[in-house]
Amino acid sequence: MVRPSDVGATGTDLSFDREEAFCLRIVLSKERVERAELAAVVDADLDRVLPRFVREGVVTVSDGVVALDPAAVPTAATATERRRFQ
Repeated sequence: MVRPSDVGATGTDLSFDREEAFCLRIVLSKERVERAELAAVVDADLDRVLPRFVREGVVTVSDGVVALDPAAVPTAATATERRRFQ
């Protein structure tokens, strides 16, 4: 069994622009999403956004699927809550 204390935080103080935060919020809510599905609802350049998320250790991208790294859940939640989506 994995406990939250067993998982180290990644990208602990990330700051995202509005489009990045919205994209991350979708991935956070779904945990795994097809890249094509994400592109259909996000008005952001995924070729710019996703590599940054990967570098920061927030997501992985494999075979067209964007998946949230479990260790990044607290960071992703905090970073996206800083933005208001109206």
